[in-house]
Amino acid sequence: MLNNWKNSALAKQAMTNGQEQEPILSKIKDQKEAVEQAEILLNKEAQRFISAHYPKVNTNALSPYMARELVDKTIHNEQLFDLKETEQILLKSQQQELSHNLSLLLKDPYISVRVMKEKLNKQEAILKTFCAKHDIQLENKESVARQSDEVKKAFQGIIQPLLATKWQ
Repeated sequence: MLNNWKNSALAKQAMTNGQEQEPILSKIKDQKEAVEQAEILLNKEAQRFISAHYPKVNTNALSPYMARELVDKTIHNEQLFDLKETEQILLKSQQQELSHNLSLLLKDPYISVRVMKEKLNKQEAILKTFCAKHDIQLENKESVARQSDEVKKAFQGIIQPLLATKWQ
């Protein structure tokens, strides 16, 4: 909505060649910053909630979208989900996130590509840290095969979003 409002104000500014849109553009910028701060807070709280109530879920493998979706579903249903239900919710939210990102890309290609690159870089950093912690070399399948089932599952959770992003 903010992008639509901004585009409208920019179009009016171009058509009228005037300064009257500057206060509106400043207000839009302020609103956008407030929304970004709220998102940061929601993401932190979602991570904290999941760590407290879903200790078996690897929060490092979750995107902020997936984490917020799990928290929303938990609060909406007023119950904690078992591991299988949790995995289904996370898988569905991962698919919804892809649709959401494609929608954003169609609306504003430059910002969406930048955001996707930032997400990719963050996920690659998470993978690098995880591999270092568990002595995994990506070019050596044996280094993954010798890991416990829990580590393998966490590794798969980290790799999955990367693979989806690389092929988009």
